[in-house]
Amino acid sequence: MKIVLVNLPWHFGLGRYRFIAKRFIPQIPLALCYIASALRRAGHSVYIVDAAIEDYSIKETAEKIYKLEPHLVAIGSTTFTHFLAEELAQVLKKISPLLWIVIGGHHISALREEVLRCSPYFDVGIYGEGEITLCKVAERLESGCDLSGVEGAIFKNKGKVYKNSARPLVPSLENFTFPARDLLLTNKYFRYKNGKKTLITGFIVSRGCPFDCIFCGCHNVYGKSVRYRCAKAVVDEIEECVMTYGIREFMSYDDNFTLNRELVMNICDEIIKRKLKINLIAGTRVDCIDREMLRSLKEAGLRELGFGVESGNQSILDKINKNITLGQIREAFQLAKSFGLVTAATAMIGHPFENRKTALDTIDFLSSINELDVAMLSIATPLPGTRLFKMAKDGEGGLQLCPPRQGQFYNRYGGSMISVNDLSPEDLVKLQRFGLLKFYLNFKRILTQYRLLGFKSFLLTGCSFLRTFFSLPQTRILNRKKNLRLTN
Repeated sequence: MKIVLVNLPWHFGLGRYRFIAKRFIPQIPLALCYIASALRRAGHSVYIVDAAIEDYSIKETAEKIYKLEPHLVAIGSTTFTHFLAEELAQVLKKISPLLWIVIGGHHISALREEVLRCSPYFDVGIYGEGEITLCKVAERLESGCDLSGVEGAIFKNKGKVYKNSARPLVPSLENFTFPARDLLLTNKYFRYKNGKKTLITGFIVSRGCPFDCIFCGCHNVYGKSVRYRCAKAVVDEIEECVMTYGIREFMSYDDNFTLNRELVMNICDEIIKRKLKINLIAGTRVDCIDREMLRSLKEAGLRELGFGVESGNQSILDKINKNITLGQIREAFQLAKSFGLVTAATAMIGHPFENRKTALDTIDFLSSINELDVAMLSIATPLPGTRLFKMAKDGEGGLQLCPPRQGQFYNRYGGSMISVNDLSPEDLVKLQRFGLLKFYLNFKRILTQYRLLGFKSFLLTGCSFLRTFFSLPQTRILNRKKNLRLTN
């Protein structure tokens, strides 16, 4: 069977913030590459259309897919991009009504059969891990059989939607072959560093997260029990990328890269033993690092390290189950910077129990961390399948879900689908803009960005920054029209 896997053009949902988002490190669709590898192993012909890296519109994405003449199209969708998946499926069905369209990813893993009930364009849904399930679905469809009994699959039959039992999580990640990066144009995934273009790719060492942050929905797909790869397999994959594609920059897509200390130390030892000259980028929790570990990681090639800060107010941190302290956050950044690492933080405003004061606490806290180089400040978004979503539906902590006309889909940047206590959606958007401007319009951080990026990339990023934060009213009007068109 000929199968096309689709990575959606996610940046169109970011409004004005798409200009700056496209200047950040590009992420390969690693989950689709793993699925593609499994499908090829099962004997199928597989293609990946990465509409994000190609900057395709929905129409252009559909045209590219149609030219490949597939029997089945599988779309990976998060809640943030699901409106794009709907639009693409609608266009594809108009072109080829008999084409099988499968939807998978985080959104359907949270909402299950509701997704197929609400859309006439999806034929099959896959929830949970997709590698084995999609292989089984393709095998059944190719042989003309129905999908009854295929674990992890949701399907339609004579207008009714049926959900099969969940597929157990794969007990060992070693059963998967390396992700099929050869299906991507690897030379398009690059970043500018010190004025030079360097190829970059992603990798994982684990799946699953044992923590219970109220805003996170990763457990809907990967569960709360953590499964690890062995150090040799991880470094074998890295070495293959170096030898085959000339890639030297590697970004961990793990929720908590340093969660398993022994594994991290073994990976470092393996990289050092093989004398691989690479750069690593990773993210983790502030309570999952120590000096000895960072020393080994630095020797192995770690250059950038990010932490989930989430709030600059201790009471809010406690209420969202982050289980860290402001003191731990400061210590983590100080420790990371003592090894010369570039540091990054993710944080949000709009948590339950948030008010203007606590939101400003977060903005002030981020700006006060002298060792912090990059900050990503989003608006808390109640994703289906999370405790935060239930709290918003119940009005807990002052949260209120906004009518569709007020929220911009599920958008964390430049739009809000919530209000909380004394903060309206418009207030949250303004505070986000203020917080980002306060953080970045700082001579020391501007100089840091210049040193990291080099002149050309710094100039381009600066133009994107100005376009994002100081775009003309006409630009805002055009963006608003585009969003309205996508919802109709």
